[in-house]
Amino acid sequence: MQCALRLTTVRGPSTMLKLICVLFLLTALRQACALTPISPCDLDTRSLDHRHVAVSVRVLFTMNGAWTLPEASCRGREARAFAALAFPQDGNPVVDFRTEPGSEEKLKPYYRLRGGSSVACVSLEGQLFVVKRFRSTRVGGVFSGNGFGEGGRARSALVVQRVVSASPCDPSP
Repeated sequence: MQCALRLTTVRGPSTMLKLICVLFLLTALRQACALTPISPCDLDTRSLDHRHVAVSVRVLFTMNGAWTLPEASCRGREARAFAALAFPQDGNPVVDFRTEPGSEEKLKPYYRLRGGSSVACVSLEGQLFVVKRFRSTRVGGVFSGNGFGEGGRARSALVVQRVVSASPCDPSP
C-alpha cells in the first residue's frame, strides 16, 4: 500500500495547535498504513474488516477459484476460518490499490483452470473483507451464500496486494 502525507501549514495563533495537528495526522497515517499480522484462524474476524493484513496460509486452487484452508489450530472454527482469494482487478470487493508486479506470477503454477486442484503455502499481504450478516444455504449438495468467491460461499475475501512467497505444500493441516 502506498501511503503519502502532504503537510500544509496550519494558520493560526498557536504553534501548539500546529504541533497537535501534525501529530494527529501522523498517528492516523501510521494506523492506516500498518499491516496487521494475523493467523489463518482470524480470517473471519469482523473487527478486521477492511484492514490491511499479512498472513501465511495454505491456499487451495481449483477451477472455481482460490480459497484459504483452515489450520488444525482453528478447532471449532474450521467451517468459518477460510476466505476467498481475490485480486483488485476482479472488482469485488473494490480496493484502492493494485497487486504488486510479479505477485500473480508466483501463484500461476498452482492455478487449475481446467479442473483438478493444487495446494500452496503462501505468505501474502492484502486487504481483508468480512460479510457482517453472512448466510449460507445448501441446496442439492451445493452451497451458496451472500459472501465472496464462487456462489458467495466464503464469509471473507482476502484481496491480494503482494505475494511474498508461494511453494507447494501438503493439503492436510
